[in-house]
Amino acid sequence: MPKGLMSIMTILLITYLSLDDNPFDANDVRLFEGMDKVVHCIMYWFLALILMIDWTKIKNNIKISAVSMWVCVAIAFAFSALMEYLQDAMGLGRAASWADALANFTGTILGFLSMKFVFNKWFFDTKQG
Repeated sequence: MPKGLMSIMTILLITYLSLDDNPFDANDVRLFEGMDKVVHCIMYWFLALILMIDWTKIKNNIKISAVSMWVCVAIAFAFSALMEYLQDAMGLGRAASWADALANFTGTILGFLSMKFVFNKWFFDTKQG
């Protein structure tokens, strides 16, 4: 798979999910109150993680630095802010929400922590052994 393709595909999917007024008939599914915040968190956890994984591929699978991880987190959160803004500005039946933005930010931080304490160690240790 070409380097960066997973990031592009993830960004396109999140764009669709964020801007469509009822993606996959999601408004009809309610498992519990606040479920959408969990979905926001998972989407941006995944985006941050994919950005960091693609970064390691671009750098020939070397361990990603903390600075590079924070850059990926900043990109993921900036993208999340853009999606929240567009939801409000485009008038497509979606509205911006501080709670959604907080869930998005939480997801990006969880992506950082996942890479720092789980995936980065796993990728790096796998390459050494």
